[in-house]
Amino acid sequence: MQIQNLKGFPLVELVDCLSQSFANYYVPIPDDIKYWGRRFRGARVDRIYSFGALEGRMLVGFIMQGIDQYRGARTVFNTGTGVLPNYRGKALVDRMYEASWPVCQENKVEQCALEVIQENHRAIHVYQRNGFEISRELRSYAGTLDGPNVPLTISPLTELPSYATDDWVSWDFTRTAMLIGAFDYRHFEVLDSQQNRVGCFSIDHDRKLLARMDPQEGSYSDILSAVQKLYPKVR
Repeated sequence: MQIQNLKGFPLVELVDCLSQSFANYYVPIPDDIKYWGRRFRGARVDRIYSFGALEGRMLVGFIMQGIDQYRGARTVFNTGTGVLPNYRGKALVDRMYEASWPVCQENKVEQCALEVIQENHRAIHVYQRNGFEISRELRSYAGTLDGPNVPLTISPLTELPSYATDDWVSWDFTRTAMLIGAFDYRHFEVLDSQQNRVGCFSIDHDRKLLARMDPQEGSYSDILSAVQKLYPKVR
């Protein structure tokens, strides 16, 4: 088994390994190559920090990692880890992380981070074994919005306003990720009946995904009421 950097590795083979690794995952995982090309671009993936496990010429495991400033520190972020079912239980994730630590140190990385579904206890155990600690909890929802009809004005924005912070935002939906433009993010500001600023929200228009909400004077429920007017079905 060879552990190597994924610089120059064909995206089509990586997506094939990813699709097989997540075949029975908690949520459906797309297998479209163009989607993953855009997704990795938005996640600031750098192949220098990404590693794979190969059996001969076949990729059987991977860690895809991005690099950026995040929550005040130069951060390498694990945006996706997968191992083919027949190769699990061989500590491949440990070996890939072991290969990545010197690269992180050489490039003055201050922290390594990732996000994982809470029900994925096996993955959490592996990450904790490699030195990770749980530092926060993010919530994710899906469904049809059915809230109070609050009188609000919704104005399109060309970019996120300055009061929108990344403190409680997933890596994929930070300000930097949206500026890259890998997906069609649309930003809106919400005003109440007195034209006071309630806050803002951002939508991935193509996927009907509510990427982030940033209250200012209002609450999350006020912003959701505004989202409902434009996108009644979001996740």
